[in-house]
Amino acid sequence: MGNTTLLNRVLPWETLSAIVQGESVVDLSTMPIRSAQEAYRFVQGYGYDLHNPADAQDVKHLLHQVFHFMETSLLRPRVGETEFSELRLAIPEGLKKRCDVIELLLLASQPTKSTASLWSCAFLKVLHTLVHIENAPKIQYAHLAQDQICKQFKAYLYTEKYTGSLMLGNPNGGSQKQLKLVAVDFKTMKSRDSLLIKLLSKKTNMMDEIDDLIGFRIVTETPADVLLALDILQENQQMVFTNINANRSRNSLIQLEDFKQIWELFAHPTDIQDLLPTHIQSWDELVTNLKQLSQSEQPSIPNLTFQAHNPMSASDYRSLHITCRHLLRLRRVGSTKDERVFFPFELQFLDKETYLKNQEGDTAHTQYKHRQLVRSRRRVLGALLPRHFHN
Repeated sequence: MGNTTLLNRVLPWETLSAIVQGESVVDLSTMPIRSAQEAYRFVQGYGYDLHNPADAQDVKHLLHQVFHFMETSLLRPRVGETEFSELRLAIPEGLKKRCDVIELLLLASQPTKSTASLWSCAFLKVLHTLVHIENAPKIQYAHLAQDQICKQFKAYLYTEKYTGSLMLGNPNGGSQKQLKLVAVDFKTMKSRDSLLIKLLSKKTNMMDEIDDLIGFRIVTETPADVLLALDILQENQQMVFTNINANRSRNSLIQLEDFKQIWELFAHPTDIQDLLPTHIQSWDELVTNLKQLSQSEQPSIPNLTFQAHNPMSASDYRSLHITCRHLLRLRRVGSTKDERVFFPFELQFLDKETYLKNQEGDTAHTQYKHRQLVRSRRRVLGALLPRHFHN
């Protein structure tokens, strides 16, 4: 009898697949909810007790934000999106007015997918992502972290008095190492809608995956200068190498071993004495020679075989990305003791040629954002979109 009961049991294969095979819940097409009572238990297990008026109000407020996001961001056609505009997708007014998460869960669990069921799935995907944003410690600490990290970083950026050049290094001359930069861009905090689109476009749509709430783009004259910039940042403890997240490093700009060989040839010109009259003695001489050699080696760079880790980036986007972690100091209200928590920030390095090239064509930031939006729409709206929109 036990075997008969087991064989007659209906298993939620799609959700089991998400658990066992690591599939994203945003890619699910159904929910395993069979009754209103089960829906209440699911929401309670998620973290909200709907019998508590405050929790129930929080969920309603979150759902209103979901509707607003979908109407103003996800469903709003952008310039040039004629075909998407002609779909005229609009949230069903009845679902929007009732704003009932239990109803949405039951509709999303229907075996036969109606239009209301498909919209319910879409709402729940966005709601799930929004809850993770609203309750992420990173969001709570972001502004404090930005103040501390930016202050530390800006302390080693200055304008050279006589030339007006932007310089990286100790402005008080504590080190001979200084480097002229082309530009430095400070990343502003993303809006909530931008975070939603970004997370909905990622396989693992959790805030844990977002390490670039705070970031800097550093543009140098040549790829060789990127290595010199890294050395300066490390020496001044703006980038503590032990706190780098190695899994997040992405390099499509520099062949480190090639530059290492070049460096050693110039630092120790034993069998190539004819290339240099004397050993290089100063930092400026080394920079000059590395720049010259970098420019001569430039043709080899397009042949790099690095794999792109970000599917939203254009195939010709070349850069070095490093994710660092800053040990943030904070003091909670009423406490007399500082606490510490690691907070990530991103350093992105480009050489001037790549930087200028990336401002044009398919590598432009607007195109990058549009690819994120299109992927988010496909995952959230699913079968509400015609099949060819998923190609």
